[in-house]
Amino acid sequence: MILKKKYNIKNMDLKNYIIDCKNCSTHKLCIFYKLYKLEFQKIIKIIKRKKLIKKGEILFRSKDRMHSLFTVKSGTIKSYNFTKKGNEQIIRFYLTSDLIGLDTINNGIYNNFTKALETSMLCEIPISILNSIFFKIPSFGEKIINLMSKEIKIGYYFISLLLKKNAEIKLATFIYDLSKKFKMRGYSPKEFNLSMNRSDIGNYLGLTVETISRILNKFKKRKMLIIHGKHIIINNYLKLIKLIN
Repeated sequence: MILKKKYNIKNMDLKNYIIDCKNCSTHKLCIFYKLYKLEFQKIIKIIKRKKLIKKGEILFRSKDRMHSLFTVKSGTIKSYNFTKKGNEQIIRFYLTSDLIGLDTINNGIYNNFTKALETSMLCEIPISILNSIFFKIPSFGEKIINLMSKEIKIGYYFISLLLKKNAEIKLATFIYDLSKKFKMRGYSPKEFNLSMNRSDIGNYLGLTVETISRILNKFKKRKMLIIHGKHIIINNYLKLIKLIN
């Protein structure tokens, strides 16, 4: 972790960073919520600032020096890189409460490009202040390690998904995974809007746009899904789960 210099929170001008988390409508979804709930006597307010980025706006680029971590307050962010041939390769989609930038803590350099798929609100945690919190609250470092462990599991899950030869299983798994994430965030697991287009989904799963469209139409005919543009309704959960398993 980047702990080269000890910062003193008291001596820093934090008026541009401090926001009362209790007044945030999504604070219970935030991955830091449990930590701060336990450490409430030590620190009442999370040090951060809001950042609005519009659809198509790049948050940071690969090889940029790391300056902050970000949590998604609302919206969707995609992380991607480029192949040697110059083609975009999507690595991950970030939804509400996800933390962006964990993989940069080791070397202090952003490893990927990140772009907003829709107008999104982020909570920015400057690295200098993050370092201060590491010293002030030792358990914060433990929390970050746990989060890194979860990120590794997500990486393994993605690799296992790509290794599935059946395109239908790939797409069904992707939709089911989104459903679970929406449920965890207090939204409907059976009816939601896709912020990513079919091209992005195909890129992420290693499938063509035509294949994505063909499979979605097949799911509609089987009455597994009801689709209106980017609006998805899972009409038969059992069929979806049975296909995955």
